[in-house]
Amino acid sequence: MSEAVCEQLEKIIDHLPPLSPSVSKILELANDINASPKDLLNIIKIDPVLTGKILKVINSAYYAIPNQIASLNKALILMGFNTIKNLALSTAVIDNIKTENNNDFDNSALWDHCLAVAVASKSLARAVGVKITQLEEHFIAGLLHDIGRVVIIQNLPEQYINVINHQEFGQRPTIEIEEEIMGINHCEAGAIIAQKWQLPESLTTVIKNHHTDSDHLGTCIVHIADKYCKKSQCGYDIDSDYKIRKQNITTVGISGEQILLSMQNLTEDIEKAQILLST
Repeated sequence: MSEAVCEQLEKIIDHLPPLSPSVSKILELANDINASPKDLLNIIKIDPVLTGKILKVINSAYYAIPNQIASLNKALILMGFNTIKNLALSTAVIDNIKTENNNDFDNSALWDHCLAVAVASKSLARAVGVKITQLEEHFIAGLLHDIGRVVIIQNLPEQYINVINHQEFGQRPTIEIEEEIMGINHCEAGAIIAQKWQLPESLTTVIKNHHTDSDHLGTCIVHIADKYCKKSQCGYDIDSDYKIRKQNITTVGISGEQILLSMQNLTEDIEKAQILLST
């Protein structure tokens, strides 16, 4: 059974729609050391839908810009290359895999959890001392950490019900039960999706390894944010494994008290960031 489900899932992933041409070009640009902000503007401005979504998010309460921003040029000056790039990527990925709820799962609640982890990851990254220009990298890693699970649940809900109904669910790591039932876990599936869309290698690493011990800072930040959001019931998540791996706390290099302090405005920040799921 697991081999058949795994093959079925691989076919589903293979037939996922590609990212838009605009976003694909933005990703290429991000890897070009000679690229300029003007190059980024030239790509985004020919996609009016993407432009509108980016401006809508930037003008939301989450970014709290004092004055309305009406142009991409001004947005880029104020927010920076990385923020605009990651907003474009975030909206494109959500558009590609966000669907309506089915009878078995509340997909919107799954996305609420992903958004909570995104906001928590950014807050934790700031506390760790990540440069302000790199904070959005951690936001998008948190947002997309469970894309594999989202795609599985949307396309194979009956098989995932078997995971949840497994007699050892809640007693063993969920990824182990996923592998037993489906032949693949949601982290591996997410990494395949990330590779299909040619997402940055650092992002693929987080998606693939966020349930493991790691010395990769981005992975550890999302791991801790994920566990914190589960325990705080910020959004809905499948399992209730709240245990943070000691290795990952060591990697981030701050105390448990500092981690908790970084999350003190989490609920309010999540509410402000909801705009991203409604664009």
